[in-house]
Amino acid sequence: MASSSLKNHFLVAQEELTDSNFGRSVVFIFEHGPEGAAGVVINKPSKLTIEELSDKIYSSKIEWDKPILIGGPVSGPLLVVHQDPDWADDEISQEVFRTVDPDKIRHILESQLEPSVLIANYAGWGPNQLESEIEEGSWAILEALPRFVFWNEVKDLWDVLMAECNVRILSRVLKIRRSPNDPTTN
Repeated sequence: MASSSLKNHFLVAQEELTDSNFGRSVVFIFEHGPEGAAGVVINKPSKLTIEELSDKIYSSKIEWDKPILIGGPVSGPLLVVHQDPDWADDEISQEVFRTVDPDKIRHILESQLEPSVLIANYAGWGPNQLESEIEEGSWAILEALPRFVFWNEVKDLWDVLMAECNVRILSRVLKIRRSPNDPTTN
């Protein structure tokens, strides 16, 4: 595990992980290497929208009723995960980008760029800390597909991804090479 990067992967909290910051959380990893890892929880909305906070951040109101997610327990700047490379500070994958530059974020907010996720704070791990948590069984790992990064469906994202993890485990145990997207249609 230590040799391969988890950048552009999800950490899906296992049911046994009851930490108040990470219970039933889905963490989108955007940095992972020998120095540690960083990512954002993408399924924990705050009660605030950008419209409610914009005048405190930019001294003018931006009318957009988009929720701000709580990305983790580590204080950090507002960041936006989106799909427009022209406004990116960092490429996470060919289809997903991250922006922390305040001027670029302001443009993204004013233009109401979609799909996008607005996130305050982040989650961070020191060297080998995340690898230890994975070995302990705290996290399942899945590739971060854009449709899940920008999830806005009624179904709970954690439930959907846990079901995917369980299908993969069952497929491995039963030695099924390829399983259908929806096993009930088989």
